[in-house]
Amino acid sequence: MKDLIIILAAVLPALVIVGYIVFRDKNRREPISQVWKGVRYGVGSALLALVFGAPFSVLAEMVPVLDYTETFWGALYGSFFMAAVPEELAKLLMLYLLLRKNPYFDERMDGIVYAVAVGMGFAGFENILYLFENEEIWGTVGAIRALFSVPGHFCFAVFMGYYYSLAHFDKKNRQELNLFLMLAVPIVLHGVFDFLLMSLPHLHPALIIMAVMAFLGLCIGMNLIAHIKMRHHLKADEIMIAEAEAAISESSENSEISENSENSENSELIETDNIKDDQTIVL
Repeated sequence: MKDLIIILAAVLPALVIVGYIVFRDKNRREPISQVWKGVRYGVGSALLALVFGAPFSVLAEMVPVLDYTETFWGALYGSFFMAAVPEELAKLLMLYLLLRKNPYFDERMDGIVYAVAVGMGFAGFENILYLFENEEIWGTVGAIRALFSVPGHFCFAVFMGYYYSLAHFDKKNRQELNLFLMLAVPIVLHGVFDFLLMSLPHLHPALIIMAVMAFLGLCIGMNLIAHIKMRHHLKADEIMIAEAEAAISESSENSEISENSENSENSELIETDNIKDDQTIVL
């Protein structure tokens, strides 16, 4: 029973965020089956990240200065090369596999929705591992991760999905830059996020408060900008849908006018033929 409670505590924050992002996708919501598929791909990305991160972990064991538990430079190395790089790379790969032939990926906001689904699948699985690893204090660990780690993965995913959609739908507008940013921005944010926490044991007491304040500022800033990015894509989708509906309406009107004109011409021809027939009869 306790194990079930721990699992529920681990996945609930991620599921709440999945529900939230589905709710925010107000224009044309994605099928729940597709969103759930994204979550499953996210679980797969967590396993894939272990593979991608293995060489960096081996290197850290071979080079003591790269041990994040022992040195400041190890914390920097671990934050980026043992966490941010392999994890975000794995999530992006699974997002690509999810969307490359997905017929439902037809709006800019969809990229964010599916990226968040993948990110929450990753975060939920990672939470399970952390809570069972710290089973004696799982409640405290679960609460801290629900407040910071899971929302952090949400923000990383929003930025990834935002630039993924830009690269997909705006191929003629800085596509190469957007392809770069959809991986670079999540890696940088994720790396800094982890580094501010992992470096705390190695900092002078006077710097710890500054690091904590920087961490909280990063969390707040990421969330604010992430929601701005979502509103940007939602607005762009609204404009796209309105233009598409206007084009369909105009096409329908033109077709109706053309049909009426053709019917009118046919009526005139029939009427002319009838007059000629009448004249022939008279003659």
